[in-house]
Amino acid sequence: MDIKTFRCELEAGIPKISQQINGGNSSVYKGHLPNGMTLAIKEYKGDKIRVERMLSREVGSIKFLRNFGIKNIPEIVEIQQELGLLIYLWIEGKEPHPDSKSMGELIDFCTSLKEIYSLENSFENSIDAVFSLGEIESQIFNRIQDLEKTFSSNEVNILCSNLREKLISYAKIKRNITFINKTFSVSDLGTHNMIRSKENYFFIDFEFFGLDSVNKMVGDFVLHPKNNFDQIDISRFISSISNEFRWDPTELMEILPLLTLKWALIAFMRSFKEDSHKGIVKIGNSSIDKSLGTQYLKYFDLGGHIGADNSVQSFCLFRGIMDQL
Repeated sequence: MDIKTFRCELEAGIPKISQQINGGNSSVYKGHLPNGMTLAIKEYKGDKIRVERMLSREVGSIKFLRNFGIKNIPEIVEIQQELGLLIYLWIEGKEPHPDSKSMGELIDFCTSLKEIYSLENSFENSIDAVFSLGEIESQIFNRIQDLEKTFSSNEVNILCSNLREKLISYAKIKRNITFINKTFSVSDLGTHNMIRSKENYFFIDFEFFGLDSVNKMVGDFVLHPKNNFDQIDISRFISSISNEFRWDPTELMEILPLLTLKWALIAFMRSFKEDSHKGIVKIGNSSIDKSLGTQYLKYFDLGGHIGADNSVQSFCLFRGIMDQL
């Protein structure tokens, strides 16, 4: 983002940019105004339709949550719809460690969202929300088609054929279960979207927020490659959500294998795009082997979600064990 754009377009003033933070879906710039105000200028990534969708969803989500008394989230200063920019007050701090304290904050935040939902408040479904195994299957099939179409090569076609076989094989032995327990979900839960400011914890990034099943919320948390909590905290999260939401955690075992295939596809798409941007014309086995998607397939094939004593093992914990072998 050119600083001149900020000079011309921001209503708040002319910020001096001192820092840029790049994320998977956006970049955030730290801007200082002459009056002493510090801004976070968020620029979304992707095509025009995707940018508009994410910006609109995040603005709506923040306003919705603040209306119900949630204060440990960004405070909007200005919206620049045409430029794909959201400007809010800068939150000074850093990403917290994945420890017992941050886990407690995550559980409390999930509980707060559940309480808002229990008041029968309405909001859109989260991006890629799922309320049955059949809906996840459909999303996976669509992602396989997108991967095949976007990166057409013999190696990618073989990979996609393998993914279809895994999906069909798993679907045959599982009935189409409907998920009854629902909640509002940020859909990208973890310390990577938190800021610890002194003793306070803030939650950021709400571009995928909305109504979702508890099954998927917990499953995505367990599978996220940045959620590097130890087994005690993973078990604590699942147990706490079970108690707070009156949710049967055994349902998690039904959904995790399918969600794993979906996360594999997300990882393959992201890494293949990165390789294409580096000038790699044809996606071959070297790109496939080094992708995080291959690690997700190992997690799927080896039943990596089942830990000691049949406890749920996160993807991060599984990956750490595999790296040591």
